[in-house]
Amino acid sequence: MIYATIFEFLGHFHPLLVHLPIGILLLGIGFDLLSTRSRFEYLQPVLPVIYGLGTLSAWLSCGSGYLLSLEGDYAWNALQQHQWAGIVTACLATVTWFLAARSIGASQFVKGRRMAGGVLFLGISISGHLGGSLTHGENYLFETASPKKAMLAVPIGNVQEAPVYAAIIAPIFANKCESCHGAGKQKGKLRMDGLEYLGKGGKSKKPLFLSPAHADEGILIKRISLPNEEDLHMPPKQKPQLNTDEKALLAWWIKDGASFEKKVKDLPQTDDIKKILDRLQNAGKTQEATAAADPFAGIDAPAPDQAAIQALNAKKILVLPVSQGSHLLDANFVNAGKITPALLQLLEPVRQQLV
Repeated sequence: MIYATIFEFLGHFHPLLVHLPIGILLLGIGFDLLSTRSRFEYLQPVLPVIYGLGTLSAWLSCGSGYLLSLEGDYAWNALQQHQWAGIVTACLATVTWFLAARSIGASQFVKGRRMAGGVLFLGISISGHLGGSLTHGENYLFETASPKKAMLAVPIGNVQEAPVYAAIIAPIFANKCESCHGAGKQKGKLRMDGLEYLGKGGKSKKPLFLSPAHADEGILIKRISLPNEEDLHMPPKQKPQLNTDEKALLAWWIKDGASFEKKVKDLPQTDDIKKILDRLQNAGKTQEATAAADPFAGIDAPAPDQAAIQALNAKKILVLPVSQGSHLLDANFVNAGKITPALLQLLEPVRQQLV
């Protein structure tokens, strides 16, 4: 038990150690490039030292990363990709250091050293990107604005007809919980990005949601209700926090049984909840937009297939009527992740209603 605690402690140094080889090795590669010019040839003797320190820190980073991986908080496939990319990068750093040491006074090794440095740069880039994706989410480097973060800014046309989980609760989880409990990272072995995971709980085996009579004792409500300075408060204080409305909506949904099928109108609503729902429905609307004429007036369609709508909602595709009493539908994919042909095919049964 004491060894497990020591290993866990040492593993937590990985986020600190992992930046050392990146900086040191990039410095070496930069000096190596500069030394190709005669005025900077004096930098060559220092390259073995820089590459040596970078190699040492790279292997220390690999070791601490392995210890951190034993906690089991990360998706296995993503973890394996980052782990092996890191090991390959450390091996490349070792080769580059060896060639740098041999190239002092032996010019035949200089070309090999520079070629190894170029491959090393590629290894650092790949392993760094995979590590960032593991920590911050897939493809975080190329996303200027996460679709999940944008979801709550999309107003809900008719909130009472909206499915509670798909339209209101899932976006809160996506924005405030899934960076630590999503597909790429499962802190405490808890995953919250799908219906099939929410009922499993995390490492503690304590259920997130309890029966309505004991809802306040559930781990989710307990953690979000703690003061921000408490270590067990969720989300962690360095992460975006739940606002008052979001906390109230989560508590309201859980205390009614945490249903994944019910619509908003099916849940009892206090005056405070009604006000929050109104704010959610009117989010982003201007007075001009509210007063604008219905662009779909006069267009009609047969009633949509409810089973098809449920299948879409199960894939985190939010499908809602464009207005109260209308059969016309709006489909929102912002929380559905990667849009594939198979996902789009689910729209086929409601093609007559889709606008």
